[in-house]
Amino acid sequence: MSRPAHVGLGPLVLAACAFGACAAPTDPFASEQLELDCRGAPCPWTVVAGTPRLGATWEAGDVGVDLSGTGPCEVEQQVVMLQQTSRTLDLRAGVVRDSGAELRFELQWFAPGPGFGSTFWDRQPIDRGTTTFEVWESGSAAVRRTVVVPSEATAFVFRIVKGSSGQATAMVGDLTLGHPAGSSS
Repeated sequence: MSRPAHVGLGPLVLAACAFGACAAPTDPFASEQLELDCRGAPCPWTVVAGTPRLGATWEAGDVGVDLSGTGPCEVEQQVVMLQQTSRTLDLRAGVVRDSGAELRFELQWFAPGPGFGSTFWDRQPIDRGTTTFEVWESGSAAVRRTVVVPSEATAFVFRIVKGSSGQATAMVGDLTLGHPAGSSS
């Protein structure tokens, strides 16, 4: 489903692309994880709160989320990590955010559980804690955070949360999670 970016964001979106927020990742692992990979396809977003617009952001084909509007908004993806060889990853995203929008990324980590079922999530996974990253950059920015994966974690729920009481702009696209630049594993 492809929808145009928020109408009032034109100058911010162009600035985001001009400052590298729309640049494709150069790390091969990150490229494979574009839009957080779920068995070869982008993981689907689930709307938890608000009325976000899912689909194209400022770049055709980039699955992003526009959380702009009045009040809080939250989306999430469930991701099972396959062939994870490093405990340190880079979280990168292109963000357009005005100063009235509180924005954060959350990664809730899970270890395999004792239950039975057809998917990881059906098997009563064990919660190993949540890592939270506040996005303090405003305007258009390329956001980068170092993520430390708990040793037992084999899956996570990735959340993007916008909090605000009034009208606020917040868009996230070009989302990758991969090995840090220069890492061989």
